[in-house]
Amino acid sequence: MTPQELKNSILQLAIQGKLVEQEPKSWKYVRFGDAITLLSGTDFKPEEYNGKGSGIPYITGASSLTESLQIKSQGKN
Repeated sequence: MTPQELKNSILQLAIQGKLVEQEPKSWKYVRFGDAITLLSGTDFKPEEYNGKGSGIPYITGASSLTESLQIKSQGKN
């Protein structure tokens, strides 16, 4: 298989939705604002959040995310 044939094959799989694993059937698409509560301008006291990764995720900004945009373990009690 030539590099161009491989590229075309991968592109065809992507178009058909067969390149990556599909999301579970139990998932559904929702508007972001329907899935989260945004508390802008609110600071929690240290006793109100934890570093155990339990509770409601507490995102304070870019520093709360890893390079792959995963939430670092910090939760609101």
